[in-house]
Amino acid sequence: MTYVIKITPEMKRQFRSETTEHLNSLEQLLMVIEKEPRNQEAIHSAFRDIHSIKGNSDYLGIKDINILSHELEDLMDEFRSGRIHIGDDVLAVLFNGLDLLRDMNRRVVNEDYEETDISEIQTRIHRIKTLFGKESPGKKAEVSYSDIFYSVLEQEIKVDINKIDQFINHISELVITKNTLNFLTELDFFREQHTKRSGELKKVAGDMSRITNNLQADVMSLRLVKINTVFERLPRIVRDISYRSGKQIELSLSGGETEIDRKTIEQLIDPLIHLIRNSVDHGIEPPNERVRKGKPESGVVTVSSRQEGNHAVIEVMDDGKGLDIDKIRQEALKRKIFTEDTLVSMREEEILNLIFLPGFTTQPEATKTSGRGVGLDVVKNNIKMIGGNITLSGSKDIGTRVKVRIPVSMAVTDVLLTEVAGRQYAFPFSSILKTVKVKKKDIHGLKKGEFILFSGTVLGIRCLGELLEISDKESLRQKGSDEEISVIVISVQNQNIGIVVDKILKRESMLIKPLEKYLAGIKEFSGAALSGNGSVVLVIDPMGLKLET
Repeated sequence: MTYVIKITPEMKRQFRSETTEHLNSLEQLLMVIEKEPRNQEAIHSAFRDIHSIKGNSDYLGIKDINILSHELEDLMDEFRSGRIHIGDDVLAVLFNGLDLLRDMNRRVVNEDYEETDISEIQTRIHRIKTLFGKESPGKKAEVSYSDIFYSVLEQEIKVDINKIDQFINHISELVITKNTLNFLTELDFFREQHTKRSGELKKVAGDMSRITNNLQADVMSLRLVKINTVFERLPRIVRDISYRSGKQIELSLSGGETEIDRKTIEQLIDPLIHLIRNSVDHGIEPPNERVRKGKPESGVVTVSSRQEGNHAVIEVMDDGKGLDIDKIRQEALKRKIFTEDTLVSMREEEILNLIFLPGFTTQPEATKTSGRGVGLDVVKNNIKMIGGNITLSGSKDIGTRVKVRIPVSMAVTDVLLTEVAGRQYAFPFSSILKTVKVKKKDIHGLKKGEFILFSGTVLGIRCLGELLEISDKESLRQKGSDEEISVIVISVQNQNIGIVVDKILKRESMLIKPLEKYLAGIKEFSGAALSGNGSVVLVIDPMGLKLET
């Protein structure tokens, strides 16, 4: 009797998931082998990863993956047994094979999957084996089908990420419903009802808020993944760029245990890789130039991560050329972005951040790898799309530090609801240092604007209505007046400033959506949310406010 095994889409998804883990492991091991060619533990582990991919692909009948992994397994076996010496040519083929397997694995679930032509890499592998005089026909290893089935059983406890996403969408809708219920119980006509039923309904609304908040926190934790999943790919990127540029670079990673929403990490990958490439390609100097400057031949790129409340902070630092503030100022003048008088009055940090403007660069020409300034506006926009912000600091010949601050979760965010000119606006709670009430008689004036005394320091204040151009500019000072105004103290680019609003309403958890592409260019807003009464609330982006006085 002949048994026909039907290959289902679910089996292909499981194969892709397991193969991704093996390929990530293989990449890390090859990086170790490159530095430690005699590390037998790494060599044997790498061999096992390729062997597993070969066995699983044979079972599913994925021909090109199976043939290539078989070829790579034979090559690994040759230098595992010492018949081939590990050199740059062998490692180049293995890294190339790894990249091809990644591409195939990425497409393996597609119904219209097309096999990849692997003849070129096969020729390179055979050439290496022939060079060492060890070419021999490969022997097809037996596949342990029991191991495969056990592996499948172990994977069944994994939940399809699409189901988790769907669950989170339902939770987000529940949060909106909770906000609507709270809004209804706060209406004046409801407050006037002092019946037993109204009291019970308020209690139910309170219980629903508590349960929803707990459920939301538990469900969101299901989608949290360690940022180390991104960090693990960085050594390979640095290695490849270093190899092409002839630079010596050490990569330091820390904080890989920081957990971030998978959706957030997906949006973070491209910006982070872009920043790494900039640091390696244009930040770190060639060895001879570093020696002339009194630096070690090897440059250092440091990538770190840490959690601060509901946000994660990722920093990319290098000890390279740094940023030449005079060049940036000259380029801004050349492009007529600002006048010379304006540039003289600008803080150093504000001038440095001009490189995030579209097309702004001090580099005479861009390289194939990157161009410091070219594309950084895209990086900033991508970070903004996930509710984050990015700042820059550095000194000439000392180095550059890029700080990215992003929310741990993209689903539901705590905001402070405010009112200005009869309209509601939301401030991300993470951007707020404090809210204060200030009497108009305690407001002081200077040539550049008005200020108050806050925690023993001078704090400049600006009206949100004026910043958004929805109300006229007017003085807030009134001698002898005890009338109070509401001030939200925020931190922007390491500078504290007070934003005056008509009313501070309440703290709320809201589902924030990014603005559509036609509105995405409005710098003052990072997104929009639906309030409990059904109206749309725009979310303020503190980094986008025009705070210059």
